[in-house]
Amino acid sequence: TAAGTPNVTSLEGSITGSGLIRARGGDSRAECRATRPGGGGGGGRVALWAARIGPTLLVQTGGGAGGAGGTAGGGAGTVLFWDNHTLRADNDAKTERQTGRPWALTPFPPLGAAAGAMSLVVQGGAAMEFPLVPVFDVIVEQGGVLLATNRSARLEAQELVVGPGGRLGCWDCLRAISSVWDALPGCGLAAAAAASVSAPGLTGAGGGLVCPAFEVVTGELRFGARAALLGEVVHISASRFVSVGLDTRWAASDLSSVTSTLRVQAQLVRFDGLVRFATIQVVSEDLFLAASGAISANELGYPHGRGPNPGSTGTSGGGGGGHGGHGADACGPIPAYGGRPFWPAVAPSVA
Repeated sequence: TAAGTPNVTSLEGSITGSGLIRARGGDSRAECRATRPGGGGGGGRVALWAARIGPTLLVQTGGGAGGAGGTAGGGAGTVLFWDNHTLRADNDAKTERQTGRPWALTPFPPLGAAAGAMSLVVQGGAAMEFPLVPVFDVIVEQGGVLLATNRSARLEAQELVVGPGGRLGCWDCLRAISSVWDALPGCGLAAAAAASVSAPGLTGAGGGLVCPAFEVVTGELRFGARAALLGEVVHISASRFVSVGLDTRWAASDLSSVTSTLRVQAQLVRFDGLVRFATIQVVSEDLFLAASGAISANELGYPHGRGPNPGSTGTSGGGGGGHGGHGADACGPIPAYGGRPFWPAVAPSVA
């Protein structure tokens, strides 16, 4: 059962105290769990319209828990704080680890022109899709996830901060190989095409669930420690700077993909964490790579038998693929020759 919509108004006054406003989704019914586990209900929408809202108020809008067997919980609800123009999606600290798969999505509400002055906060395990319109600034932290979908694949904000435990882009496929997570974007097309779990807005043209190419346009982009960016084709454009913190990972959502691409353009770029895509392009006046940072495309090229210059196959194995260097020949009665080097046309033009 989904939650309702508490709407509290005191336009010229205040809403204060330390009480509780709750609009949580209902948990899966007990009688459903024995035969076919039910999904949890979505959290509600709370709006607090006041000139001043007390910081000690407790507002809960988490989704309801799913049934047994890894059924998903409901998507987090939202809270609108009118005093500081903030929209918050919070799943009450419930994360995918409690059900074996992430909770359902929370769409960005239709705020119209007001969205341009709105701050968006995604936290507590909530999974929200990219806003369909530009917003003022964005904070993603404490297990929050801000997702690109086929419906909304462009994120535009003056400032974007992804704090500890926050995630931007797509889901982590490394933890999804043999589970119901295969039905999530970027996590195994073959499994996704046959999966019974649906996720509206995430379905690719081929019927499988894929990670859509997405774009982030901002003035400043900061990733704190232990945050993550995941995607297949990602374009980051910042007018001022991009900063990737310690123990932070920017990586392809599917590390078996040879087409994963990251493009970053900013005046200043600093990497203290790991950047790992098959193709990485950084355009910047100044790039600082800290001792803890790494830009890596290790073993993300074409596998055996694929690509512009694959190695040939012999009786005892295959030759190595060629790229910047020759692939090595394999030994055997009938040798397999390595592929020749090639140079892709990715070098920047110089005026």
